Amino acid sequence: MSRLICAALLALLPFSATADELKIIRSQLNRGNLLDYERLLNGRDPLEVEDFGAFADNRMVAEHFILQIAPVLGGCDCRVVYEPYDVETPHARTIQQIREGATLTHGVAGFSDDSRYRDDVWLSDPILSADDFYVGLYTHDARAEVLATEDDEDLKNLRYAVGRHWEIDNLVLERNGLTAIPADNWESLVQMIIRGRADVVMQPFQTGPGMSFEEIAIGETFLPIPGVKMKFGQGRHFVVSKTHPDGEAFLAALNQGIKILQQDGLLNEIMTNAGVVNPNAEDLRVISFTE
Repeated sequence: MSRLICAALLALLPFSATADELKIIRSQLNRGNLLDYERLLNGRDPLEVEDFGAFADNRMVAEHFILQIAPVLGGCDCRVVYEPYDVETPHARTIQQIREGATLTHGVAGFSDDSRYRDDVWLSDPILSADDFYVGLYTHDARAEVLATEDDEDLKNLRYAVGRHWEIDNLVLERNGLTAIPADNWESLVQMIIRGRADVVMQPFQTGPGMSFEEIAIGETFLPIPGVKMKFGQGRHFVVSKTHPDGEAFLAALNQGIKILQQDGLLNEIMTNAGVVNPNAEDLRVISFTE
């Protein structure tokens, strides 16, 4: 952790309020994501984590962590406390609760152009800029003909697997004039690529050998088409309720904390260690289908 951040957190740690006066902000997470996060915390208070930049090992953990740290850095006498959903709750339901003011915020960020972020919510400053978010075009490691694709026109003519209900991914494909092959769920999507009914899926660059990822359940490996990356064009933001009485003050503290993390270089460090920003992809050729 940088000395700046460490000093700021130590100054705030028992905050300007007593424990009884701290405002508790409850945010529910899917049980599996919460267990992953708690595994990495290993009993630590997130405000006392010393390996700050290297703490998160995936995007979800990074976002959970930032939402607990940033508002405190921004001066909020509050604590974000995570609890598991009683049942599996879709992200859409959580956003509706935020729009209604029943929930203040959520530990999972969202994309800039999500249609659910209408008049009743604010978007925080980005924790990942749209200009910094690139994806690879991933295919099964046995699809040699797809992995050999180089020409932009041939890349454009590939069939892009996408979740049927992935609004933003579908929007990105539409804006780029790419052919979407819808799947009902991730398992179906993966099988479509393996069986040749689709060619690639847009995914953030991964941290496996050759930026690969493995579908452990089926023992299959997926690789990005070498040498190229595609700008996804969507930033990641936290959602804060406009209708909740604490919304405006919390947003101000959250944004101030995000600014501190950004200025100190820790926001980029967190995202890099989580694999969202991948240094191995820095020099890849950016492909564009809209010019």
